[in-house]
Amino acid sequence: MNESESRKDPILQLQENATSTFNRILNANKSAMKCAQGCTECCRTKISVFESEAHAILDWFSGLDSADRQTLIATLSERSESPEDCAFLRKGACAIYPARPVICRTQGAPLVIEREEKKSVHQTVDVCPLNFSGGTKLPERGDWIDLDRLNTLVSIAQREYDKSCNPSDLSSLRTTDDRISLSKLKKFIMDTRT
Repeated sequence: MNESESRKDPILQLQENATSTFNRILNANKSAMKCAQGCTECCRTKISVFESEAHAILDWFSGLDSADRQTLIATLSERSESPEDCAFLRKGACAIYPARPVICRTQGAPLVIEREEKKSVHQTVDVCPLNFSGGTKLPERGDWIDLDRLNTLVSIAQREYDKSCNPSDLSSLRTTDDRISLSKLKKFIMDTRT
């Protein structure tokens, strides 16, 4: 196993687990969930990721053959439909779908979130307005994704990544919260990977 493979293992495993969990929830709730190829409602946002996920995207991109890399760069060179679109959303699809971040792999599923209100903690469930609509009841708790736990797991994967790699060429892309915006990552790919 080379250095690149060992440093990304935790995030790749988490991505696989997130995909598997989402697919299980979707299969159990097919009639109540509109998530399918072509739906981009959850892609109309600007997100940032930890460096481990940014590197996973870059490693995936580098693993493409030359023709596929050039096709992706051409696709990313096209203007997005809306300024609110994710940097990688083009023509109603995710241009980096196989390497998409963990958060993108869970959108659409019921997400349980803890919120502190007046010195007490309340759990709320957030769901895409297209899913579980029209009086459709939310699934049982086993079909919810705990967003705080998921974020903790991504943080742990990032810490493992930090321990196993050298300082990154992505440090200039970091935001004040030590994350990397997908918009900056797209620009980095376009500027350095052609």
